[in-house]
Amino acid sequence: EDGFDQPLKQIMATMGQNAAQEEVN
Repeated sequence: EDGFDQPLKQIMATMGQNAAQEEVN
């Protein structure tokens, strides 16, 4: 369960960065 939670947090962080970059562009 914890092994799935960690990669999920990385994906959410990556999506957040992509959204921030799109707002700048």
